[in-house]
Amino acid sequence: MLAIIGGSSLVKLPILEVTHRQVVRTPYGDPSCALTFGRIGMQNVVFIARHGYGNSIAPHEINYRANIWALHSVGVKG
Repeated sequence: MLAIIGGSSLVKLPILEVTHRQVVRTPYGDPSCALTFGRIGMQNVVFIARHGYGNSIAPHEINYRANIWALHSVGVKG
């Protein structure tokens, strides 16, 4: 599965056909937001907004360990 990590100006993917969202808890605390699952063409994709929805998380407050752990826990491979 492909992961897309959105930056400060990428909070939504208009071309993503959303199938569901999932809240993931991690040993590192909460990720920036719920993971959004869907498809772009024939590719399964999971999306996370690094700064949270609405850009509510400052760059120095991003819990990158939780974000990466959450993505890995749902099957994203590096």
